[in-house]
Amino acid sequence: MSLSLPTEGIYVRANAKGVRYWQLERDGANLITATGTSLQKLKSKTQTLPNEHEARRSAIKTRHKKMREGYVFLRPFVEAGVGEVFFRCSLPHSQQHDYLDVSPSGRYLLVASEQRPMNHNAWLHLVDQETATTTELFHDDGSWTSSSQTFTHRAQFLGEDAALFTVNGRTWRVEIPTGKASVVSSFQDNSYNARFNDHRVWPSRDAHYKRALVFEQGDVLRVIEASGQAIFELSLSSEALECLAASLSPSGRYVVGYLANTDLLYQEESTMSAQTHEVRVWDVESGKQVSCFSPDYPLSRVGLTPDDRQVIAVRDYAQGPVFFDAESGKQIRFFDDPYSDDRWQTCPGWSYSADGTLLALATDPLQLLDAKELQVLRQLQDPESFDMSVRSLTFSSDNRSLYLGTTFGEIVGWRLR
Repeated sequence: MSLSLPTEGIYVRANAKGVRYWQLERDGANLITATGTSLQKLKSKTQTLPNEHEARRSAIKTRHKKMREGYVFLRPFVEAGVGEVFFRCSLPHSQQHDYLDVSPSGRYLLVASEQRPMNHNAWLHLVDQETATTTELFHDDGSWTSSSQTFTHRAQFLGEDAALFTVNGRTWRVEIPTGKASVVSSFQDNSYNARFNDHRVWPSRDAHYKRALVFEQGDVLRVIEASGQAIFELSLSSEALECLAASLSPSGRYVVGYLANTDLLYQEESTMSAQTHEVRVWDVESGKQVSCFSPDYPLSRVGLTPDDRQVIAVRDYAQGPVFFDAESGKQIRFFDDPYSDDRWQTCPGWSYSADGTLLALATDPLQLLDAKELQVLRQLQDPESFDMSVRSLTFSSDNRSLYLGTTFGEIVGWRLR
């Protein structure tokens, strides 16, 4: 199905009943909506609010309500300027989107959602950006878990034909488009069969959609290929330190982990040592540890830069990022908070473009940096979104667009090039 779209974009709902369009414009204190099944025959209606501020608030809420009903904002990519939004949607089940990914082709979005409050249901959705259709790919009813709640922790493509979907400590490999699923790793936290915390460790893939790091009972780090075949396994069960964070490098060649003694971790930073915590790097091919160092403060998230030369991390309380030399552990760069002199910049996460030239930081507003020079190239904002608190970031494989998931459950796509 090919959709006809105006150059400025429009909201579209496509399902078995057909295609329906919806549009909203704000003119001062007036909200002008138009709807219909044909772009040439949209019926318009005007609502007058007390003032411009109320009109803007109402417009944002109305757009969000429509997206919850299945409407997707689409704009021809070539018509969007650099730094402008060309895609916007929200799924019905979730209140926030920590977990989304873009397919290698760039056509599909993979989105995880969960039902709140206090419900075991979790879903994996496939969003087609060309047709504005959303397909339920997989449903996990939570019947396998003893936890009182279900939490989705990751949704990622492994190639164009498979996805990883993590619920609590279990990671499914889901085939696309059949939805056939198999478990590739599973653990129960709180020391039932692993010391992993499923709110701190979650799968990560390489930049080429070929490999992914997953977590298995027995404190095992495992790297799998797109087929699900394991090519690297490392058990940390005999370690005195617990693994609090780990990820696969963008190159797919290394695993970086952050291990700590949680009983000693939050002592005075001046007394911290290797007995307290360490950052370690392992070579996937050889299985050998190639680097180890102890930072001067606790970390909450770790990764590697695209060239594998530096460790990028976030300190506790979402401060960062900070960069270390991967071999020596020497601190290279960090970002001060522009509004406070007693902490670093607030940044819970980051994402690198597939070619390694761009770095997106989950700051407010969102920042796009030159990945090598770490200079800010652009700040990205969407005045039409309900909430721009960034929960997740991912680039398209062609490096031309960036998607984010917000705290309030909206997904926004920007054109970058």
